Amino acid sequence: KNYAELNKDVKIYLQSLISPKKNSYKEFDINDYDKNKKKRIHSIVEDEKNNVIQSLNHLSDETMLFAADMMIGARKVYIAACGTSEPVGEMLYYRLLSMDIEVEILHTKNTPLLASQMNNITKDDVLIIFSFPNYGSTATNIIKIAKSKQAKAICLSDSYTGPASCFC
Repeated sequence: KNYAELNKDVKIYLQSLISPKKNSYKEFDINDYDKNKKKRIHSIVEDEKNNVIQSLNHLSDETMLFAADMMIGARKVYIAACGTSEPVGEMLYYRLLSMDIEVEILHTKNTPLLASQMNNITKDDVLIIFSFPNYGSTATNIIKIAKSKQAKAICLSDSYTGPASCFC
């Protein structure tokens, strides 16, 4: 597979996961809130675990290895995550560090620092960007700059047509 096919496969897969019928939060009666709290939390954790398993099962080994090879071959991997995706981006950061991959988290809340970091991106780098509608303009600006410098990009989004997806 080539890079474009990888991005398309990931986008289509993520879109299939994020839909109203895939909501992992169970409906419950507010009067039973305290009585069933532990049961609800366990159910949500189990649903999220199953979503992760489904995600991994959907992506082919070839696709995952292609993304891994991109990161291994990069001079540096940059991670851009806004809002609720920040903890996931941070976890990815530490995982990549533990694999001895040169990695940097882009500081999306600090515009002067972000601009300075983006200045250092080259064609030998890979950008992993989490793109969701609430942070669309930030993600779009980051990906535009990275692509203008010919960096490779992996976009993780809840929509095939998400804000930054069209640039990946």
